[in-house]
Amino acid sequence: MTKSIALFCLLFQSGVLSAQALYFESEAAANGAGANALARPYSPFDTAQFDPLISSGIRSQELGNHEQALVAFQKAFELARIQNGLFSESQVPIIESIISSEIELKRWEAVNKNYEYLEHLYGKIYTVNNPEFNLALQKISSWHVNALDLNLDGQRVKHLREAHKIFKKRLQIAKVTAAPEDPIFEFLNESIGLSERELYRYSGAESVIFRARPL
Repeated sequence: MTKSIALFCLLFQSGVLSAQALYFESEAAANGAGANALARPYSPFDTAQFDPLISSGIRSQELGNHEQALVAFQKAFELARIQNGLFSESQVPIIESIISSEIELKRWEAVNKNYEYLEHLYGKIYTVNNPEFNLALQKISSWHVNALDLNLDGQRVKHLREAHKIFKKRLQIAKVTAAPEDPIFEFLNESIGLSERELYRYSGAESVIFRARPL
């Protein structure tokens, strides 16, 4: 990993706020029967199954059974789409839970696809003038920077490109939602600059220009 890539990752990680979705915690604590939810006949139109499925997924994650957790969360996702429409905020914590289990299973392609869907979902439920949009996209840029830093799936250029794109989108949102003195502007501008330079380096353009210079 180049020094500039390392600096880029360090810069980003130092600016990331830790934000965990707590949407399901009360449901999990209140519903001890959730572990048996998968034993019941499943119907995507039975809204009463939603909370037990969520509780079952959380319990399975706690026990390290991520395959079973994914089954529960996928069913809960189907229910959420039927109850609340194709794109709703209720899907966000479900997708985040799915991502968490896929990460534990080290299935990076599935993680990437779920983050792509999450980014699409954010675009459907938030407007540019909503500061929650920036916080939501921060989770996705964090994933791409971490995947780049650790080279989890051998797709560093792809993660760099995605991070760069999201940094630019976050800057666009910040210009509408944040105060001019907000430190987010310095962070995003520096992140955009670093990622842009790395993309330029990876493109090979730098070496081509260097060879073309007159002696």
